[in-house]
Amino acid sequence: MRSSHSKFTVEAAVGTLTGLNQVASKRSPATQPSKKNGARVENVLRLKPLSVIHAEETAKQLPRHLSLFDLLCIGIGSTVGSGIFSTAGEIISSTAGFISWIVAGVVCCINALAFMELVTRIPSSGSTYAYSFHALGKLPAVIAAWLLTLEYGISGSGVARKGAGMAGGGAPSKCCSTNLFFGIPAITTIKVAVVLFIIIAGFYLTDSSNLSPFVPPRHDVDGTMAFGTHGIITGASSAFFGYAGFDEVCCLAAEARNPKKIMPLAVIGVVTGTMFLSAFASLALSGMIPYPEAASFGSGFQYQDQHWAAQIVRAGETCTMPVVVLVCFLAQPRLNYALSCDGLMPRIFSKVDEKGNLFENTLISGAFFTAMAFVVPFDTLWDIVSFGMLLSFNMSMASLLMVRMRESSPRLAPRLITVMVASACLAAFLYQIGYSNEGHVWCLVLSILFLVVAILSCFAMYFKCPQVAQNGDNFTAPFVPFLPAGKLLPGSSAQLHRHLHKLRVAGS
Repeated sequence: MRSSHSKFTVEAAVGTLTGLNQVASKRSPATQPSKKNGARVENVLRLKPLSVIHAEETAKQLPRHLSLFDLLCIGIGSTVGSGIFSTAGEIISSTAGFISWIVAGVVCCINALAFMELVTRIPSSGSTYAYSFHALGKLPAVIAAWLLTLEYGISGSGVARKGAGMAGGGAPSKCCSTNLFFGIPAITTIKVAVVLFIIIAGFYLTDSSNLSPFVPPRHDVDGTMAFGTHGIITGASSAFFGYAGFDEVCCLAAEARNPKKIMPLAVIGVVTGTMFLSAFASLALSGMIPYPEAASFGSGFQYQDQHWAAQIVRAGETCTMPVVVLVCFLAQPRLNYALSCDGLMPRIFSKVDEKGNLFENTLISGAFFTAMAFVVPFDTLWDIVSFGMLLSFNMSMASLLMVRMRESSPRLAPRLITVMVASACLAAFLYQIGYSNEGHVWCLVLSILFLVVAILSCFAMYFKCPQVAQNGDNFTAPFVPFLPAGKLLPGSSAQLHRHLHKLRVAGS
């Protein structure tokens, strides 16, 4: 009797303690928030599986109707003109135009190789946003979406405002209101024809004395140092903005007919085509007019007393400017569509009408960024847009490294990639600080140390993190991880150099 009573008492005590523990676990302010915080952290770093991406792309309603020619016209229509027409004179008058465009083009070609592989692995709308969601997590993807909005919507608003100013200044504004009826391929063809006219006519009018020396020695120009090797770096960082837009092609991957086949060709075709046209147009302007007097292509022809050619060039610039805005606003709704499909924007942005168009999405996006073009001063935003491009490209490079190595090294690869990216950016930043201030030798020493850390991290990835074998249908970027790592340092250095250079000019 006593034993049964003791047994009952022990069981009751155990039951009571269990119940108290359950109540305490529910009511404990120290335990419950920690679980919620852990769930939140896990949610913001959640990856989007590749199987889910492929399933969504199969089920989506956007028609696949874009050919390789369409994608090339969209990409070249966005890149050629927005950069070369607005920055050619500035680069030539203070740096070394032709070489700067080539250097910037080589850096963009390295970026293009990463995009070519990512777009075949992840043929989805959203470009860097989609790649970051799959490789880096939800929070980095949201950051990438904001950076792309800077590059697409906000930069498109700035180009629209500048184009309106050109039309109001006596240029043939009628072209601006009617040329889009011909479509992007036709207007892009006109734009390329204008640039080819500049190249051919400029070479015919070239005075060899204007090209000697090809890279002038570094000297003072209006209170600031210009030309020389330092000027080439400055010019390359400015020319880098002229290649903005080639990644917009990747935003349209969900509408390409055969994305695994034509998307890599479209990306590399846009970059190399832009590099050829921009570099040789810059060289033609350099041959027509002395470096310090270069302001625009029209000024070059006027210097040679070819006023009719200057009028043709100015009319071509103004008439083809709207296609840049159109392509920017073409990519932005696709980015909004990808965000809406993932539940990060209202569902109205993912509605597709019976013709396969994003009507409401395009209408809302266009109205918003048109209002921005009226009220926001863009003179101070261009550097922010350029810096946002740099960060988005770096995120794409990190995404490529992650998808190659995360499966084989789920813990080591993310750590090494983080260390390498952070070290490369710090090395570039400290180098520019030390170079611009001769007394700050410690900045140069720290820059070398961080550079060594970045290089060691790159080699550690190569030897310790085996790369996942690629599907035979996908494009494979060569020399990974060395090529992405090699891009991070000069790309970061060039952009930081540009910002510090402008700060010094403003301070003086």
